[in-house]
Order: sequence, then structure tokens, then C-alpha cells
Amino acid sequence: MTRREGPSEPSGNPLAGVLERLLARERGEQARSRSHPEPPVPAPGRDAVVRSESSARRMLVVAGLGMDGGDAALRSAGLWATQLGRQPAVFELSWSDPPKPGEREETRGPASGTRVPVARIPCGPERLKEESPEVVAAVVERLRRHESTSNLLLVRTPGRYRMTLMRAAFLAGGMVVPLDNSDETLDAAFRISREALESFLELAIWPFATTPTALDRYLRMMLDFLKATPTPFDPARLDFGAALETLSAPPEEGFLTALLAPGSPAPPAELIQIDSMQL
Repeated sequence: MTRREGPSEPSGNPLAGVLERLLARERGEQARSRSHPEPPVPAPGRDAVVRSESSARRMLVVAGLGMDGGDAALRSAGLWATQLGRQPAVFELSWSDPPKPGEREETRGPASGTRVPVARIPCGPERLKEESPEVVAAVVERLRRHESTSNLLLVRTPGRYRMTLMRAAFLAGGMVVPLDNSDETLDAAFRISREALESFLELAIWPFATTPTALDRYLRMMLDFLKATPTPFDPARLDFGAALETLSAPPEEGFLTALLAPGSPAPPAELIQIDSMQL
């Protein structure tokens, strides 16, 4: 049987010729695609990669409480992060404990010998406001580079700088509250936790204690007075990887820039305008 060239004869079947038309159209589209191939999709540029890496960055705040100032909690968070394949970095604000010689940019790691980069500002946040704009801009730029080297920023600041601590916790979306057997530490931890939960409803609070007694006292206070049951910062109870996913993504300018320079990091182009108004 030979195929008849040309249009099909009309018949009583309403679908007559449909298959031929579909095949002809398909052959025409294939021919056009061979003669005019679609341009390849370009690979993501460096800026897109940087934005993607930045969006995956998270910040975790450790309140500087207790006899060790939250040091054990900070190191525990860093160890968890490295075990999960994260690259943590530490930022300490208003921290007066100077590093030992040779450790100005790094802190001692856990027993495995892991070391993580540290940036430290020994003065309080009010001191930065007294500096010239050039100095503040230089500090913020250096901290921005420090932040970009990691995908998990661990921030520690003393509890007495309440406004700065709360702003950091708000930006991060989660805060670790260290505990010990001291009544003073327990009281400070409870007051900070209450203020944070009352101010930010979605904020995660994770208590960290090296003794079960201190943890039990804190949890009873949180339940009795705030009807809250925070999960302890403990590998046996907390899925750290899942907890990190609940933290907030960084703002466009970065965590540390938003923390230290909540306004625009650069002064406006015009400070005053002189004009007239028609009455």
C-alpha cells in the first residue's frame, strides 16, 4: 500500500486527516528547532551564588550569663555545628576577656582540636556611637567579611546589655540561655527569657545547664509563671540540625550590620534641603 501525497479526501469521519496534520506540524517544529536552537540557560553567576550562600546563613545568640559567661554553651553550639558540617564563626560584643597571645582571631576548640574564627569588640555598643562614621564603617565592613566566612554565626553578649541582646535574639530567631546553680544566674536567666518570650512570640529559647538541678529549677519557673516548656540545649533532647532550620534568614545587609548599625550604614547624601513653598 502506498501513502497518498496531498490533502486527504473528506470522509464521513470527523477525525479524518487529524493525524496527518499533527504529524506535519510536529515535523515542522522539529525542523525549526534544528535550524534555530534555543540558547543554553546560563549558569548562575557569582552574585547569585553569594546570595544563595548568604540566605543559608543562620545566627544563634548565646546570652553571656553564669560563672563562665556562657562559655560552655558557646563551645557546645560550635561543636554541634562542626559535627553537622557547618562552618561556625563567633562574634563577641562587649566582651572584656582578651585572647591569649596567638589566639586573637581564633578560640580554643573542643577536644578534637577544632578551631573557629572569632571577632571580638571589647567595648559596649554605646562606645561605637561615639566613634566617627569612618571608624564605624571600617568596623562594620570588617565584621561583614568575618560573617561571610561562615554559615552559622554564634553571637555572645552580656545579659546586662539587654537591648542589644534582645535585638540580636530577634534577628536570629533563637537564643541559648546558660544556667548554673547560682540564684543570681537563675534569676537573670528567667528575666531574660520572660522578656524575650513576651516581646517576640516566635522566638525559640533553649536553656543550657551543666547540672540537672539548675535545669529543673529553671524549667519549673518557666512552667509555673509563663506556662512555657522550652527544650533544653542538650543533644539528648534537641535536634540541633532541625533547630537551625527554624532560625531566621539574614537581613539583606547581614546579621552583624543590622545588629550594630540598625540604620543605614552610610550617611544620607543630603542632610538638609533649603527651598521655598508657594502659598
